[in-house]
Amino acid sequence: MALRTVLLCNEVKWIKSNWLNCRAIKLLMDFSKKFWNICDQQYIAAHSLQNSELLYLVQRIFITAKGRELAMLHSPDQREALSWVIKDIHSKGWATGTGGNFSAVASRDPLTLLMAPSGVDKGMVAPADLIEVNQQGQVIGGTGKASAETLLHLAIVEATGAGAVLHTHSVFNTLLSVVYAAQGTVTLAGYEMLKGLEGITTHDTTVQIPVLANSQDMQSVSQEIRPLLQQEPYLYGVLLAGHGLYTWGSTLFQTRRHLEILEFLFELTYRKLAIPTM
Repeated sequence: MALRTVLLCNEVKWIKSNWLNCRAIKLLMDFSKKFWNICDQQYIAAHSLQNSELLYLVQRIFITAKGRELAMLHSPDQREALSWVIKDIHSKGWATGTGGNFSAVASRDPLTLLMAPSGVDKGMVAPADLIEVNQQGQVIGGTGKASAETLLHLAIVEATGAGAVLHTHSVFNTLLSVVYAAQGTVTLAGYEMLKGLEGITTHDTTVQIPVLANSQDMQSVSQEIRPLLQQEPYLYGVLLAGHGLYTWGSTLFQTRRHLEILEFLFELTYRKLAIPTM
């Protein structure tokens, strides 16, 4: 059976106890391969005339799938939530291959981070794959290896009280980190989307994102970043030149929001550079 059919059938198994009858399930099995291309509205319309249950079924599957995404993000199971966020980031192209690293605070005392292991495809990190790391950056739970950049996650959490840290290698944040490396900062100002950052209530705002030199000595970088994290106004992220972005927030949900806002503004800023009249 094709992988996509298996995935679709798994959706049915998840929801059938609530509302599906046997006839609808049989229809789904018969048509699942064709209906995987659900964007073909003409096909849906043509078949809905004969199989209204099937159209209803497909609609419910997609509604339910979206609900499951929201449920995963707000799941009380921290492993499920972090795993989903990592896969979501990977799907956007912000952490391709084994790039990026991601953490959420599992415990404050003693400080323990739940993290994606190093050297793995970030689109395939299951909840059980996540590792636990102590305040010294040592793995105390799980079988994966901790990234060398764990020290930066710890520095950010300790200095800001953040509940999560997300580190991405997107095309636009990497490009801007090189373009503005000499200036040492990327300035974001005048955009409505800035209001997506915690505490900002107007477009008439200027946010500075520092750009630090990249290094393979993460102990040194983590020491360099600490004074920046304690300054005012509140920092929402830090770029490492030619490397990527670190952003954080009080919760995993807030941190993901900060990431999406910053990535949008970075893309906007870079594209604006290509328009001479602006």
